[in-house]
Amino acid sequence: MITYVVLAILAAAVLGIAVRRFVKSFVTFRGVRVLACPENRQPAAVALDGWRAAVTGAFGSPALRVRECSRWRNEARCARGCIADIQNAPAEHLLASMLTEWCHGRPCVCCGTPIQRLHVGAHRPHLMSAERKIIEWKEVQPEDLPDVLNSCGPVCENCLLAETHTW
Repeated sequence: MITYVVLAILAAAVLGIAVRRFVKSFVTFRGVRVLACPENRQPAAVALDGWRAAVTGAFGSPALRVRECSRWRNEARCARGCIADIQNAPAEHLLASMLTEWCHGRPCVCCGTPIQRLHVGAHRPHLMSAERKIIEWKEVQPEDLPDVLNSCGPVCENCLLAETHTW
């Protein structure tokens, strides 16, 4: 009888560890990443198969597979060398991480107030172009993000409301 209890506790512990690793792998490797394509050094938006990474990561090292890539429109076949870059630094190339890092501490182009917190979610951050046009993040293709960030500035929530709402 005591053997069954010990086996049940051991099985629950192994299952708990596997579930924890499953969730960690899924959260780590989901989402769109922007990085330089190893083949042509051009910006590329890459999405991995998060479910595959989670399932394989539950009991071992996550097996990464590219689900989508913006360069595939031009290059149907590639060596998928970006997987090694993503595996070495999974959070560095995430779209949300890039936006948060770029905006933090930058002054709003309208009022000059430094942006301290960036909400990538329901209220998405906005940019203002040199022509003073407000641009939403969802209008920017992920692979174009590096060029857009070099040519635009962030707009804080208060200025966004002031610029876009006329009474």
